[in-house]
This record gives sequence, C-alpha cells and structure tokens, in this order.
Amino acid sequence: MTAKKSLRFKIGDWIVHYSYGVGKVVDILEKVLDGQEGTYFKVSTADIEYWLPSEKADADHISPIRSKKEFDQALKIISTPPDLMTDPPSRHSRMIHERWLDGSLPSRAKLIRDLHGMNVVKKLNYDEKRAYDKAENYFINEWVISNPSLSKISAKKMLNEALKESSQSINV
Repeated sequence: MTAKKSLRFKIGDWIVHYSYGVGKVVDILEKVLDGQEGTYFKVSTADIEYWLPSEKADADHISPIRSKKEFDQALKIISTPPDLMTDPPSRHSRMIHERWLDGSLPSRAKLIRDLHGMNVVKKLNYDEKRAYDKAENYFINEWVISNPSLSKISAKKMLNEALKESSQSINV
C-alpha cells in the first residue's frame, strides 16, 4: 500500500482530469475496486464523483489546478488571431481531438480561440460546437477556482472580450 503522506494529492486539493474536468479530492481510502486493492482518491466534480487510483495520479491526463498566471497567459493566446483551419472538415476533427487530448492550458486556449474564429466565418457543426462548449466550460470552471476573486460571470466576460479581440482580424 502507498503511505498517505507520499501521495501526490491531499484531501481538499483541486485537480483537473482531462475528461471529467475540474474536481476536488474529497477523500482518500484504501479499497478494492474491480478486484484491485489500493489507495484511491475520491474526486468530486460538478457532475460526477470518480475514484482515481493513487498510482495513476501522475498520469498525463491528471494535473493540479493551473495558476492565475497560466490563465493570464492563456488569455493572451485567446486574444491572438485564430487559425481558421481551411483544411477539410476531417482534419478539423483530428485537430480538435489532438488539442483536447493534449490537455495543456495553451492547447485548450488555442482550441477555444480557433473554434470561435471558425464560428465567425461559418457556423460550427454539431461536434465542433460541442467541443467548443466543453472546452469553454472546463476553462471557466478551472479559472474561477484558480482565482477565487473571479466569478463565472466575470470570467465569461473576460473570455468573450479576448475572443472579440481575436476575431477582429477575421475578414468575413
């Protein structure tokens, strides 16, 4: 068994799972799941609770909440002109998938910026819109946790201002 003091996270820590979004570690237990005995983090998100094996807490798709400074840098990325992806739609899907799996804040910022820019030129298809909404929601949810003085309304407003600046370079 893993000693609790050597664990990556502690109760009360906020983490980001690249599929489930922002969650809070609400408990750490020794338990058996799917026949595997081990130490598990119980993580609670706005939508679900899940169990994260402690030995997988260092996986690429799990990270501590990003800092206010990292979000400031992400907003700068979002403010820059978008890549309108003039490639065939099948390449759009691949790009969206790759940026989502990358999970880094700069990659997610570029995804939000570029999908917003594409939407200015032509309406996003269903999958693109869904990816945009999910990326924006995860971005804002994590941002307000990293900066407690920021409300979701003000975060959304700041994001929209950055996107507006970004889309000014688009010739429609």
